[in-house]
Amino acid sequence: MAELIDTIRDLLRLNSIDLRRHALQVELEKTPSGLKALDVELCSRKAERDRLREELKATRTALGAEEVELSKSEKRRARAQERIPLLQNAEQVEATQREIVALAEAIDVLESEILERMDRVEGLDAATAKSEESAEAGGAELTTATEAWTERRPVLETEMAELDGERLPIAESLRSDIRRRYQLAWRQRGKAHPSGVTEVLGRICTTCHTEISARWLQECKDHEALHSCQGCKRLLLFDPAAPSAAAKEGEQPSA
Repeated sequence: MAELIDTIRDLLRLNSIDLRRHALQVELEKTPSGLKALDVELCSRKAERDRLREELKATRTALGAEEVELSKSEKRRARAQERIPLLQNAEQVEATQREIVALAEAIDVLESEILERMDRVEGLDAATAKSEESAEAGGAELTTATEAWTERRPVLETEMAELDGERLPIAESLRSDIRRRYQLAWRQRGKAHPSGVTEVLGRICTTCHTEISARWLQECKDHEALHSCQGCKRLLLFDPAAPSAAAKEGEQPSA
């Protein structure tokens, strides 16, 4: 029994180390992905900002051209009106009046287009300012996150190396068959929250809800045998250091 208790202690310590290693590995993998997503988002914001800038520039250019055309049309109408008293015959007067009418219609159209264009410029001005603020905020967020990760990553890598150094002798000290059972448990269900051991509520495995036989459960509590859940393959371990570990019915194994 003493040898089995030592094995259980090693397995519990190994599982604790592996849980921490898993958390570190997740952070080491997900954080760069998160930074990449921030960079992609920033590029998207900059592209939208640049598009709005170009549209605003083009709209202002078109507005300027329409205003020039409006000024020319108004001057032409004014000159046509000034010519009427000087005309010599009715045919010339009629032709000039038709010109004035046509110019007035063109001016009305230009004025409407200019008003619409001015509204568009105002809207684009606001949208461009908003997109510039968004791009600036995205850039600041990416910079802050990158700087934080530059400081954080070496800390994680150092801790990971320390855990690897602590883990190796424990794993090597286990019997090969027990080590394979433990590794099998880590490859089974619950990959989002992996573990080599499971908890039991009453006689039910809390990982996969498989019912554990009463004999197996008692043998695990008494540290007489090493059993695995038949469903999730995780080891049924009770911490030998826990008070009254074998006395309470339904006590949970340490995970």
